[in-house]
Amino acid sequence: MLIKRLLRPVAHSYWRIANRLDIWRGHRGKHIVICGYPRSGTSLLYNMIAASIEGFQCEEFETEAVQRLHRRGSFVTKFPLDVLSIEQILRANTLSKDIYFLLLIRDVRDLITSRHPQVPDRYFIGYKSSLWPLDPRFAKWNYNAPGIEAVHNAIRDCASRRDIRTLQIRYETLVTDTDAVQRQIEDFLGVKFPESFADYDHRPHKHVYKYTGRYQAKDASLARESSRVDSKRVAKWRNPEHREVLQQQFSQHPELFQILIDEGYEQDAGWFSFIAGTAT
Repeated sequence: MLIKRLLRPVAHSYWRIANRLDIWRGHRGKHIVICGYPRSGTSLLYNMIAASIEGFQCEEFETEAVQRLHRRGSFVTKFPLDVLSIEQILRANTLSKDIYFLLLIRDVRDLITSRHPQVPDRYFIGYKSSLWPLDPRFAKWNYNAPGIEAVHNAIRDCASRRDIRTLQIRYETLVTDTDAVQRQIEDFLGVKFPESFADYDHRPHKHVYKYTGRYQAKDASLARESSRVDSKRVAKWRNPEHREVLQQQFSQHPELFQILIDEGYEQDAGWFSFIAGTAT
């Protein structure tokens, strides 16, 4: 133990010098941060990128960006709530890497009615709170993690900043016009993907987000991060089984109506009559 304590300052000095040399040599690397609303397709996009990109290391399942920024080389990480940790991420960027934030948004009605493969008996996110795993095996959950309100405000703040690189991606476009999203991301990153996002399901061996092993899903039908995409994933909130939770959320939190308008999903609140059962 004494030897380790004596050598620790020497080791830290070595890594600081090595990191600075890498920066001077132009080896800073890039870091792609996939974040945004939970249940908005962050896992799907993560697998698409992992199955199509070269020269980047992708982490298994999901990892906070601050846990990898100190490593040399180029990385892709996926952690939805990283959108709430922009300042921490920037402070952790000691290698001065080029950081690119991919911000996923989705119709909040589909967010509210979405269920997680590990907690299939509960809706995952609401206006004020969401679920979040407290242990690596998903045995314990935090039922008061940040919800739609906090994430919406964070995404809006990101869009107004000029000191960070951000690209906002709609889930609906990702699953209906995947090629267009790929071109958009390529332009944003300044890289060309050698493989197609649309065919990502043909390369499951490259997927990094999988509900296998300790991450085994309790309801495999909800685990679609490795399945071929299609337009059936859009507007599932219209299913009658979801009317109660939508009525409850929008009645208690009318701010949700404005979020739909701000994000371009509706022009007014007229759609709500369909949920309330008063549509003609």
